[in-house]
Amino acid sequence: MELKKSISNQSGFGLRMTKQLFLNQGAKERNMVYSPLSIHVMLSLIAAGTKDPAKKVLLSFLNA
Repeated sequence: MELKKSISNQSGFGLRMTKQLFLNQGAKERNMVYSPLSIHVMLSLIAAGTKDPAKKVLLSFLNA
């Protein structure tokens, strides 16, 4: 069950990031490629190395 929740959280994070990127005005005028999984992993690593209150903010953003 935990794996299902983790995958759901990562998918939700990716969809939120995609929405924000496509709502950006500059995105309409150029091609764009990004990896939601890579961004999630990078932010998770940053969260692992930070202390409160920044850690709480990152974990909340990642739905972790």
